[in-house]
Amino acid sequence: MALQAALDRPDRVTGLALQHGFARRKLAWSERFLAGWCRCSHRSLATLPWRRRVQEFNHRRWFPPFDGTRFEFLIETTGTIPLADLAQKALAVHSVNLEDRLSQVTCPVLLVRTEGQGELETAGHEVLERGLPNARVEWLHSTGLHPYLTHPHRLAKLLKTFFLGDQTPSSEEKE
Repeated sequence: MALQAALDRPDRVTGLALQHGFARRKLAWSERFLAGWCRCSHRSLATLPWRRRVQEFNHRRWFPPFDGTRFEFLIETTGTIPLADLAQKALAVHSVNLEDRLSQVTCPVLLVRTEGQGELETAGHEVLERGLPNARVEWLHSTGLHPYLTHPHRLAKLLKTFFLGDQTPSSEEKE
Protein backbone atom coordinates (compact mmCIF):
# COMPACT_ATOMS: atom_id res chain seq x y z
CA MET A 1 0.00 0.00 0.00
CA ALA A 2 2.82 2.40 0.81
CA LEU A 3 4.52 1.89 -2.54
CA GLN A 4 1.20 2.32 -4.35
CA ALA A 5 0.56 5.56 -2.45
CA ALA A 6 4.03 6.84 -3.39
CA LEU A 7 3.30 6.02 -7.02
CA ASP A 8 -0.20 7.49 -7.04
CA ARG A 9 0.54 10.64 -5.03
CA PRO A 10 4.25 11.50 -5.22
CA ASP A 11 3.38 15.06 -4.22
CA ARG A 12 2.08 13.86 -0.85
CA VAL A 13 4.57 11.09 0.03
CA THR A 14 7.96 12.49 0.98
CA GLY A 15 9.49 9.27 2.30
CA LEU A 16 8.74 5.63 3.03
CA ALA A 17 10.00 3.12 5.57
CA LEU A 18 9.30 -0.49 4.63
CA GLN A 19 9.81 -3.61 6.65
CA HIS A 20 8.65 -6.88 5.09
CA GLY A 21 8.26 -4.91 1.86
CA PHE A 22 7.80 -6.36 -1.59
CA ALA A 23 6.87 -5.27 -5.10
CA ARG A 24 5.35 -8.61 -6.02
CA ARG A 25 4.48 -11.68 -4.02
CA LYS A 26 2.81 -14.59 -5.72
CA LEU A 27 1.19 -17.19 -3.50
CA ALA A 28 1.71 -20.89 -4.09
CA TRP A 29 -1.38 -22.86 -5.12
CA SER A 30 -1.55 -24.34 -1.61
CA GLU A 31 -1.52 -20.84 -0.07
CA ARG A 32 -4.27 -19.68 -2.44
CA PHE A 33 -6.31 -22.79 -1.61
CA LEU A 34 -5.92 -22.21 2.13
CA ALA A 35 -6.77 -18.51 1.78
CA GLY A 36 -9.85 -19.38 -0.26
CA TRP A 37 -10.97 -21.85 2.38
CA CYS A 38 -10.30 -19.45 5.28
CA ARG A 39 -12.10 -16.57 3.55
CA CYS A 40 -15.43 -18.01 4.76
CA SER A 41 -14.22 -18.82 8.27
CA HIS A 42 -15.65 -17.20 11.39
CA ARG A 43 -12.69 -18.27 13.53
CA SER A 44 -9.69 -16.25 14.68
CA LEU A 45 -6.01 -17.03 14.34
CA ALA A 46 -5.89 -18.04 18.02
CA THR A 47 -8.09 -21.08 17.30
CA LEU A 48 -5.54 -22.74 15.03
CA PRO A 49 -3.87 -25.76 16.59
CA TRP A 50 -0.12 -25.41 17.27
CA ARG A 51 -0.28 -21.66 16.59
CA ARG A 52 1.39 -20.63 19.83
CA ARG A 53 4.10 -23.25 19.48
CA VAL A 54 4.90 -22.08 15.94
CA GLN A 55 4.98 -18.43 17.06
CA GLU A 56 7.29 -19.29 19.95
CA PHE A 57 9.61 -21.28 17.69
CA ASN A 58 9.79 -18.51 15.08
CA HIS A 59 9.80 -15.36 17.22
CA ARG A 60 10.39 -15.88 20.96
CA ARG A 61 14.20 -15.87 20.82
CA TRP A 62 14.24 -12.24 19.63
CA PHE A 63 12.19 -10.89 22.54
CA PRO A 64 13.99 -9.61 25.64
CA PRO A 65 14.03 -12.37 28.30
CA PHE A 66 13.36 -9.91 31.12
CA ASP A 67 10.01 -8.72 29.71
CA GLY A 68 7.57 -11.49 28.83
CA THR A 69 4.74 -9.02 28.35
CA ARG A 70 5.94 -8.02 24.86
CA PHE A 71 5.76 -11.55 23.53
CA GLU A 72 2.41 -12.13 25.21
CA PHE A 73 1.15 -8.94 23.57
CA LEU A 74 2.17 -10.35 20.16
CA ILE A 75 0.39 -13.64 20.87
CA GLU A 76 -2.76 -11.99 22.19
CA THR A 77 -3.15 -9.32 19.54
CA THR A 78 -2.37 -11.51 16.56
CA GLY A 79 -4.66 -14.18 17.96
CA THR A 80 -7.66 -11.87 17.63
CA ILE A 81 -7.20 -11.49 13.86
CA PRO A 82 -10.08 -13.16 12.01
CA LEU A 83 -8.93 -15.84 9.58
CA ALA A 84 -11.24 -14.34 6.94
CA ASP A 85 -9.34 -11.03 7.17
CA LEU A 86 -5.97 -12.75 6.82
CA ALA A 87 -7.26 -14.71 3.84
CA GLN A 88 -8.58 -11.57 2.16
CA LYS A 89 -5.25 -9.78 2.65
CA ALA A 90 -3.31 -12.77 1.32
CA LEU A 91 -5.44 -12.90 -1.82
CA ALA A 92 -5.04 -9.14 -2.28
CA VAL A 93 -1.23 -9.43 -1.96
CA HIS A 94 -1.28 -12.12 -4.63
CA SER A 95 -2.64 -9.63 -7.17
CA VAL A 96 -0.01 -6.91 -6.53
CA ASN A 97 2.77 -6.40 -9.04
CA LEU A 98 4.70 -3.14 -8.88
CA GLU A 99 8.08 -4.44 -10.07
CA ASP A 100 7.95 -2.56 -13.38
CA ARG A 101 7.06 0.72 -11.65
CA LEU A 102 9.65 0.81 -8.85
CA SER A 103 11.86 3.24 -10.74
CA GLN A 104 8.97 5.75 -10.65
CA VAL A 105 9.08 5.98 -6.83
CA THR A 106 10.95 9.26 -6.40
CA CYS A 107 10.92 9.69 -2.63
CA PRO A 108 13.61 8.28 -0.32
CA VAL A 109 12.81 4.76 0.89
CA LEU A 110 14.21 3.10 4.00
CA LEU A 111 14.24 -0.69 3.73
CA VAL A 112 14.43 -2.20 7.21
CA ARG A 113 15.89 -5.70 7.28
CA THR A 114 16.01 -8.05 10.28
CA GLU A 115 17.07 -11.58 11.12
CA GLY A 116 14.61 -14.36 10.60
CA GLN A 117 13.57 -13.31 7.12
CA GLY A 118 12.83 -16.28 4.92
CA GLU A 119 13.79 -16.77 1.29
CA LEU A 120 10.70 -15.02 -0.09
CA GLU A 121 11.15 -11.95 2.05
CA THR A 122 14.84 -11.74 1.29
CA ALA A 123 14.14 -12.01 -2.44
CA GLY A 124 11.43 -9.35 -2.15
CA HIS A 125 13.81 -6.95 -0.42
CA GLU A 126 16.49 -7.54 -3.04
CA VAL A 127 14.02 -6.62 -5.80
CA LEU A 128 13.22 -3.40 -3.93
CA GLU A 129 16.91 -2.61 -3.41
CA ARG A 130 17.61 -2.98 -7.14
CA GLY A 131 14.46 -1.26 -8.37
CA LEU A 132 14.01 1.74 -6.08
CA PRO A 133 16.28 4.62 -7.13
CA ASN A 134 16.42 6.23 -3.67
CA ALA A 135 16.51 3.16 -1.44
CA ARG A 136 18.62 2.88 1.67
CA VAL A 137 18.95 -0.44 3.51
CA GLU A 138 19.38 -0.67 7.27
CA TRP A 139 19.77 -3.89 9.23
CA LEU A 140 18.37 -4.09 12.75
CA HIS A 141 20.41 -6.96 14.13
CA SER A 142 19.13 -9.07 17.02
CA THR A 143 15.54 -7.82 16.75
CA GLY A 144 13.73 -10.57 14.85
CA LEU A 145 10.73 -9.93 12.60
CA HIS A 146 8.88 -7.69 15.07
CA PRO A 147 11.33 -4.92 16.08
CA TYR A 148 8.42 -2.62 16.98
CA LEU A 149 7.82 -5.00 19.90
CA THR A 150 11.23 -6.52 20.58
CA HIS A 151 13.32 -3.34 20.39
CA PRO A 152 11.01 -0.35 19.78
CA HIS A 153 13.62 2.17 20.94
CA ARG A 154 16.05 1.06 18.23
CA LEU A 155 13.40 1.16 15.53
CA ALA A 156 12.19 4.59 16.67
CA LYS A 157 15.76 5.94 16.58
CA LEU A 158 16.27 4.57 13.07
CA LEU A 159 13.00 6.05 11.82
CA LYS A 160 13.65 9.40 13.49
CA THR A 161 17.07 9.63 11.89
CA PHE A 162 15.70 8.69 8.47
CA PHE A 163 12.72 11.03 8.48
CA LEU A 164 14.09 13.95 10.49
CA GLY A 165 17.83 13.68 9.95
CA ASP A 166 20.37 13.98 12.72
CA GLN A 167 18.65 16.10 15.35
CA THR A 168 21.63 16.14 17.70
CA PRO A 169 22.38 19.77 18.59
CA SER A 170 25.85 20.92 17.67
CA SER A 171 28.17 22.24 20.36
CA GLU A 172 27.37 25.78 19.18
CA GLU A 173 23.63 25.21 19.53
CA LYS A 174 24.07 23.84 23.05
CA GLU A 175 25.61 27.09 24.24
